[in-house]
Amino acid sequence: GPMSWLRGGRGFTLIELLIVVAILGILATIGLALYVNVQARGRIGRATADVRTLTSAVGVYSAHMGAIPTAGEGLDVLAAVATNAKGHAAGPFLNVVPAPPAGGSPVWPSAYLYQPDIAPGGAAAPGRFVICAAGDGVIAHSASGTSSCP
Repeated sequence: GPMSWLRGGRGFTLIELLIVVAILGILATIGLALYVNVQARGRIGRATADVRTLTSAVGVYSAHMGAIPTAGEGLDVLAAVATNAKGHAAGPFLNVVPAPPAGGSPVWPSAYLYQPDIAPGGAAAPGRFVICAAGDGVIAHSASGTSSCP
């Protein structure tokens, strides 16, 4: 009958089942760690690309206007039409000013930091600027290799 198959000894022992469950747990842990790492690298890549885009837009804006945006104008001025001293209109230089990626550990801020007339590291430098944000343990900075924001 059906019970004779169970007595035949062809099933799995408790130890074998525990080993299989332990191996599956280890594989799941490795998979989750890799998934979290890929997400963090994606956020870092996006922030780095955003900072490059913003830096380029500030360069185009300053070529048109003859000066970089002021602290009061901030980065939002890049998403508007700007008229220079000669009466020439140009822009918007960006469709939308990007926000840093959501999430992270530590969490990214809600907006990129823009400081005009400052060199990387914080020294006064007319005409220069810093764009940066920190999150996921890294700093996306307009001056690559800079370890502080600003």
